[in-house]
Order: sequence, then structure tokens, then C-alpha cells
Amino acid sequence: MTRRLRWQSPPARWVEGSPIGNGRLGAMILGDRDSLHLQVNDGTVWSGDPGAWRSELAALVQGGAGPEALEEVRRALRDGRVHDAERLLMRFEGTYSQEFLPYIDVRAQLEVAGAALDFTGRTLDLEDAVYTDRVENDLVSVVRRSWASRPDDAVIVELTAERGRFDLHLRLTTRLRERSRTLTADSLVLGIELPVDGAPLHEQDVEPFRWSGDPARPGHPADTRDDGWQNLAAAAVAVATDGAAEVVGDRLVIRDATSVRLTIASSTAAEDWFREGSAEPGLDRHETRAHARATAALAHPSADALRRHRDDVRPLLTAASLRLAGTPDEVTVDRLPADDDHAVIAPALFQYGRYLLVSASRPGGPAVNLQGLWNDDLRPPWSSNYTTNINVPMHYWAAETTGLADTVEPLVHLLELMARTGEEAARELYGARGWVAHHNTDLWGWPLPVGRGHGDPAWAIWMTGGTWPATHLMEHYRFTLDRDWLADRAWHILRGAAEFALDWLLDEGGPWLVTSPSTSPENHFVHGEGAAAVDRATAIDRALISQLLDDLVEAATALDRVDDEVVARARAARPRIEPDAVGADGRIREWHVDRADPNPAHGHFSALVGLYPLGRIDADRDPELAAAAAAFVSSRAHPAEGWPWAWSIALRARLRDGAAAEAVLRSTFLPEEGDPELRGAPRWTWGGLVPTFLRAHRPFQVDISLGLPAAIAELLLQSHAGELHLLPALPPGWPSGSVTGLRARGGVSVDLTWEAGRLSHATVTRVAGDGPVTVRVGEDRVTLTLATGESATL
Repeated sequence: MTRRLRWQSPPARWVEGSPIGNGRLGAMILGDRDSLHLQVNDGTVWSGDPGAWRSELAALVQGGAGPEALEEVRRALRDGRVHDAERLLMRFEGTYSQEFLPYIDVRAQLEVAGAALDFTGRTLDLEDAVYTDRVENDLVSVVRRSWASRPDDAVIVELTAERGRFDLHLRLTTRLRERSRTLTADSLVLGIELPVDGAPLHEQDVEPFRWSGDPARPGHPADTRDDGWQNLAAAAVAVATDGAAEVVGDRLVIRDATSVRLTIASSTAAEDWFREGSAEPGLDRHETRAHARATAALAHPSADALRRHRDDVRPLLTAASLRLAGTPDEVTVDRLPADDDHAVIAPALFQYGRYLLVSASRPGGPAVNLQGLWNDDLRPPWSSNYTTNINVPMHYWAAETTGLADTVEPLVHLLELMARTGEEAARELYGARGWVAHHNTDLWGWPLPVGRGHGDPAWAIWMTGGTWPATHLMEHYRFTLDRDWLADRAWHILRGAAEFALDWLLDEGGPWLVTSPSTSPENHFVHGEGAAAVDRATAIDRALISQLLDDLVEAATALDRVDDEVVARARAARPRIEPDAVGADGRIREWHVDRADPNPAHGHFSALVGLYPLGRIDADRDPELAAAAAAFVSSRAHPAEGWPWAWSIALRARLRDGAAAEAVLRSTFLPEEGDPELRGAPRWTWGGLVPTFLRAHRPFQVDISLGLPAAIAELLLQSHAGELHLLPALPPGWPSGSVTGLRARGGVSVDLTWEAGRLSHATVTRVAGDGPVTVRVGEDRVTLTLATGESATL
């Protein structure tokens, strides 16, 4: 496996930095020869507050949204008045979800004797989650090491002189509203305020931020909120083993030191609400707690602090590994290999994606947002929020299959929040039971459509937005067989999502129940002289609701709750949902009926959700549908889009087309071209590989980096069809290799080795449950009977 990424030169821009994270605190490590710069994020630093959606829901209802308006939309669709339906549907559009914001910047400036320092290289250890670089001249050599410690709830930085001494100037700043600043001989503490509202970048006619106490202005009343949700504080505490410290202006200066330990901690009102459902408003409380956390992180000796961190992350980061013939332990990234060098790049992308998921998603912290845990933009594209129509699900695809099931806890927490806020939205907007979510949500569980009454329904309104992430609940159970978790955490979320879906399905007198209105996320069809986005019973709606109802019945069976009223309704409704169908063009039909496609190369594969990730279409069981899915994915393959690459590879893996998957995977190896900061650049300049293994796809998003390990895993092991299919879609360019720690449904772990394109041996270990396991290689099958903890080698 690839254990380390190495760069010879310092980062030239933010996206070339090295990300670290502990699930709540993250930092992009930048800097150069004499300055270490940590751009720090806290996953709970969002604009807004927990209750803003309620006033917006009330405004929507007062403005005409509700069950009667919904019936007007449905009537227009039944009559074929699609554009009228879209216009009427816009009454349901609320404002927008809130924004994930940059937090603080920590700069550690070195001053040394002798000539200017030289930068001798930096590494990111993908097993230990530790960043290290070195700067030196003829008199001084300083090693700088950083990690984000979950046990110590802090970012930790160590600067150690291997020869000579150094002076260190520390600065702590924020681009948010600074309310207080306290400097002592060993610490810097900032009291900070967040905006009460942050408008997304695409809403150009709205003030970017509103702050508590802002006066009235056109379109906005005066904001008098002072409830404390916007209060937070950051602290940096530094201790030198020798040397002298003093405050100089806005800096903490340590002179003539041989080593310095710096800890960075945070305290936010949102964190309290997120974990406990309430918060104390006082800013001074957060200042005190941030300082106490940073100080506590220094209580352990350096070696112990690093050991605690390694003990926490290594079991996750080493749980799975991929090695191809010639895979090195260390990859020098600023000299990217050729695009056909799978042995170098594919294992590195596999491990790096897993590293990013572990860094961004740990129990007790928020779920992964569009940028993971790393954002330096005050107006991040799409608010760096949670987008349910692909991004949130893709973020967690690799969690189960690559041995990172613990990282799913923040997703479950987000779903619990969505279920709470979505109940009121379902009732007031649609007269439905259960809970609803739409296209976007945020830290506060925003449950409403977005768009402000002018948003294209293709991206503003999708009433099955909660269904897709909810399907991960039963996936987690299938991999872990944790019945207590299913009963205590997943059941009520599943039941509520299914209850809404059942009320959302309509009987219009035909053979099938339909969803109406329905969209196919972010796509359109030709209608009249233009394009439209609103239909009835799109393929993605049908597949997701079918899966959700099947999941509920499966959960009820596992928990002996088959007599539940919602389960009974699910059993009755399920056969009346139309399955996937083949359109006149030979592709999976995306819409309710055959529709012309104005953009055949559109990035979303929404109609193929039944193939991957749901596994409802299988190449053996449904050859006609599989062929139609293959035609669809081929028509949608885009050469340089971000996240669609990962989805395209996974889809081709499920179609068992290793050669086609390899071709798409090779395109993800291409370096960036053009100016990735230019928002209006042609799409072919987007999406390339930056020399950090992050993606240049402007804007930066983390989804493809997290999706690629899942896609790679699907090439090597599949278990959705009730058996362990080994090497189902091995790329021809991977003739020899090995993978360890892949996980399969049924509580199974699998290690594989292959040579000359053929399986040489496999070890199957049951990690949960018991009973028979069917293993497939090609068309050969063997059944094993394993108790928990037992292994068999084939």
C-alpha cells in the first residue's frame, strides 16, 4: 500500500496544501521555507442557527405553499401542463441552507541565524495521519510536524531544531468578526462571532452576510437576534522547552528555542447544540473552554500525545490496503507518474480517499460536507453544504466496503436531525406523515426546498432528497449485522422516511403508484420549444423508494416488527412501484415516459442509482436492464467532470466491464490543465489531479476523492447479489496485485491476491454473524460455513 505522500516543494496555493483532521477540527497545512501556515476549520462553524428554517417554513405556508397548492401542481402535470407545474411548484421554494465557513489562520514564522532557509520536502503519512516538513540552512535545521488529534481534541504542531536554535512568531487571525483578543506569554485566544445568515455565491442579489444587530436594509429587516448561537472562540497555546516568550503587538514571540509545542483548540455554541441539543450563549464561556482544551492537550508529553493519536487512527487507516505490482511505499506527488502507471496512482488514490474520510468524519463530529472539513472561502460554492442528490451518499460509499464503518456515525446523526426537522416540513408543505428532505441541508438540518422562488426545480426541489442517504442505514446493518444499532439508531429514521414515501406515492388509477411532482436531479428533458425538469415518477424516485420500502421490511424482519402499521403499508405498496424500464433509445428510461435529452453528456447518472449503489440491477439476473444501463453510462461519460468519474467507475464495475472502468479511472489520473481558479473556464480544464491528490475540479469538492476508493473496491469485490464475487471487474492493466481488509455484506472480511489476471488465493473471515458464505470466482462457486472469528483460505 502507499504509506506516504511526499512533495519536494512547498504548496503554491491552498488546494496544494496537506489536509489533516480529527472529524471536527481540520487544517490545510500551507507555508514555505520560514512560515508554517495552518488554515483551520471547525466542522461546526456554520452561519445561521437551529431555528431559522421554522420562520421560513411559516413564510412559505403564508405565501401559498401547502397541500392545496401541491394538488394544483399535480393537476397541471396530469393535464400535461409541465411549465405551469414548474411555475406553481416554485411557491414551495424557501431561501437557502446556511454556509460552512473558514475559521482561523495560524501562522508560525521562523527567524534563524545564517543564510535563508531551504525547504527540503514535506510528507503526509497516510497510516499515522501526520504531516512533516523540514527547513534548514548551514546553521539551523528545523523539523515541523502537525497532526489533528481526536483524543486530545486539538490540532498539534511541533517545531524541533535538530541543530541550532530559532525564534518563533505566532499569530492567530480570523476572517470572521473578531469580538475579543487575549494574548499572554503562552497563549492567544480569539472570541469570534458568526453571521446569522450567509447567502450562497449563486444568489448574487443578496447581501453575502447578515450579522446580529445589523440595521434594516432593502429586503431585510433589522436583525436583533442575540441568542448566542453565533458565539465561538479559538485558542492557541504554545510551550517551549527552552527560550523566552513575550507578547509583541498582536504576536506571541518565543526567542532562542530548540523546540516548541503548539496546540490549537476551539469551542462553539453550535458544537454544544450538535452534541447535546442546547447551548449556553456566553462568549466568555467559549473563550475559557477553548483555552482549557488547548492547555489540556499539552498535558501529555510529546511522545505520548503522538502515540495516543496513532493508536486512534492507525486501526482505521490500515484496515484495508491495495498493492499492485510495483506499488511503492512512498509517492512523490509533485512529479506525477504517467497516466497509465496504475501501480503508483491507483493505490495512492485508494488510500488517500480513505485517509480523507477518516480525517473528516468521526463519531461526535458533523458529517462530511461538500468540501470535507476544509474550506478557505467566505462564500464557498454551493455553501459547502450537504447535497443529498449524490454528494452526501458518495461521501460514505467507501465506509462499509473499505473497513471504515465507524465513520458512518456522523451521517446517522445528520439523518436523525433531518428526520426531526423534516417532520414539520412534511406535514405543513405536503400534508404527509413521516419526514421529508430536499436537495440541500446544513448543520442545522434545513428541511425545505431552496431557490427563493426563482430556482430551477432541477436543482431546487427534490422531495425524495432524504431517501437516498437513508438507504445507507440498512447497508450499514448488512455489513455489520449490529442488531442493537438497527433497533436503537436506524429504525425510527427508516420508518419515518418510509412513512413519508408512502404518503407521497399517488394512485392515479393506473397499474403503478407514482411520485408527483418528480425530478431527476439536476437534469432536464425537451418540452415544447424549451426544456423542463418536472415530471412524474422518475427512475431515481422509483428506485430509491422501492429500496427504502424493501429496507424497512428487511429491518422489521430482523427486529421482529413485521406487524408494524407502516411495514404493512410498505408491503402492500411495494409491488405497485414500476421497476426500471428500457426506453426507446435502448437506455434505462430516466423519466416517466420517453423524453428527448437536451444534454446527453450530463454528469448525473441518476437513472442508474438502481445499478449502483443500490444493486437492484444485476448483470446476471437482469441482462436486458444491464445492457440498457451500459448504454446509459456510455452516453453520459464525461472526460473531465469531478465526482461523475467515481460514479462512472463504480457503475462499470457493477457491469463487470473492467476495461471500461480502467479507461475512466485512467482519466482521473490526468493532471489539471488551465486555470482551476477560473470559474468560467471550459469544463476540460476542471477536474484534474492537483499535485496533492486533491482535485482541481473547480470548485474544490471532496466527493470524487472519497468516491474513488469505493469504486476501486467494486472492481475487486462485490457482495450486493448475495454472494462474494471475487475480482468481478479486474482492470486489464492490473495483472498482479493484492488487497486486504475489504468488507462484504453479511459481516465478512476478504483478502485477495492475484497474478497474471487470475486469482491466486483469497482469505475469507467472518467478523460478525455466522452461517454459510457463497464465494464466486468467474462462474465457479463454493460455499463456506464460518463462525464469527473463523477464516478460510481458498
